[in-house]
Amino acid sequence: MKTFRTYGKSISQILLACFFSMIIYLPVAQAGIVSTDHIISADKAASERGQLENMLKRDDLAKQFEALGVDATEIQNRINSLTDEEVLSLNSQIQNLHAGGGNHGNYILIGTIVIISLMVIHVLLLF
Repeated sequence: MKTFRTYGKSISQILLACFFSMIIYLPVAQAGIVSTDHIISADKAASERGQLENMLKRDDLAKQFEALGVDATEIQNRINSLTDEEVLSLNSQIQNLHAGGGNHGNYILIGTIVIISLMVIHVLLLF
């Protein structure tokens, strides 16, 4: 009992110092309001990033990248380094590209209009 009294006070002081030092070094949690738009935009960016990764994993694109000397891991690293805004912008640009590689429909339409108008003028001049 006498040993407990002599060592008990110093042990309790050491334990008390440990508890207070733990309280001092604990980080303070901060909570904030997260808007629905922020959550939706983060989810959309993750979805768009996945869509971009899946598109670039296609065999025909992989062969073209290999022919150009671009490694698949380099492509993945570049996709991971893009910000959410850049991923959304890149996907929207890809979606707006024409599948045929050009906008020849406008030229065909203009040519058709010119031919029809020439035919109408020719018919009107005959009568």
